[in-house]
Amino acid sequence: MDPTLQSAIVDFCEKKLALSKEAVAKFLTPKSTRQGEAFWSHRDAFGLLINNFPAKDRLARFFDLLNFLGTQVPGLEGEQEMARANWLLRFNRVFCCKWINIKSASRKTDDPRLLVQILTEIVDARVCDEPAFKAYRVAHGEQAIFMLYDSRVAWVTQGRPIGGMYLLIATLHRHHINLVNLTQDTCADFQQLIRVHPPNSKFRGFGRWGRGDAADKSIATNIVNHFKKHVLNAGLKPLDWPKECVQWWDVLRIEITLETMDLVSNGPKKLQALSCFNSAKLLPAGKIEEFLTYMNEELKQPGSRLMHSFVSKYSILYRDKALAMATSPTSVAVFMERGAVYVSGASNNFYVIGRIDEGVLTISSFYVAKDMSKKLTDRSVLWTFT
Repeated sequence: MDPTLQSAIVDFCEKKLALSKEAVAKFLTPKSTRQGEAFWSHRDAFGLLINNFPAKDRLARFFDLLNFLGTQVPGLEGEQEMARANWLLRFNRVFCCKWINIKSASRKTDDPRLLVQILTEIVDARVCDEPAFKAYRVAHGEQAIFMLYDSRVAWVTQGRPIGGMYLLIATLHRHHINLVNLTQDTCADFQQLIRVHPPNSKFRGFGRWGRGDAADKSIATNIVNHFKKHVLNAGLKPLDWPKECVQWWDVLRIEITLETMDLVSNGPKKLQALSCFNSAKLLPAGKIEEFLTYMNEELKQPGSRLMHSFVSKYSILYRDKALAMATSPTSVAVFMERGAVYVSGASNNFYVIGRIDEGVLTISSFYVAKDMSKKLTDRSVLWTFT
């Protein structure tokens, strides 16, 4: 850099920006000629920008500015150096970061133009000055811009108005909900829940059964899967508390006759299961758990006629009974689990859990809890209802 230009910039920064002459001079190397010339051409405007920052931050912002003036920002080519530098300083102020350009600091998949658009949105609407946005920025730290970027993409993809994203941040903050929980995977659920089931409101119940964790995303499959698991202990994994099935058999009035066993092929397990009848025509209530143990492999066999009999007679009863009891559960709360938003509550010793599915609060699962008190207190509660 020309010594005369270097001296002029150093003097300007000391007088107008109250910056250390030594620090500025050290930064102005022979390789920074382009940045220095660009700064000097717009020094008065740049001075106003930097003076907007607290005194303790001005030197860092000056360094940011000089670095930025030597870069090219994708999507902003052809703009004046002043406009590009102004954008960077605003961006670093809003997100409390130290980017020297978009391309090097953003992720490879990010669209620089969308980053510019996000900044424009939150500055023009003065969102960045709101306590809610500041809380969001603190909650996500250095990842705040990326979390906002991903959430906004998900939000717009779902056909929602852009302004609603920032309104949701404000609403959750107003209800003292930790904004670290607001992500691209949860924003739609939070928006629906906060609208239909807001904190401290009267809970309106679950609307219907949902798809839950069914592999084929089918409501019918989800219901049958949970029927098999909780009523027959014939799910993918054995129940931790098999006595749950006994309670379901009582609630659903399930009966199995000696003649029904004709559906099962002959073998050692069938003989053991038949012994549970003790010559009675109906399986005694005290033998249900033992019977299901003997028939476990049979019930899990593809095409099992015994399983088909149970499903055809009782799975709809299970569905309807669960839905009836889920209309007015107690101790209902919204909570987080494994990065997803859920709603759960109790109906006597039955535990209902669900989530938003296609805009409706639906039942994901319904079962007997061995220790309901522990089940409820273990939740990471976000809000409750009256």
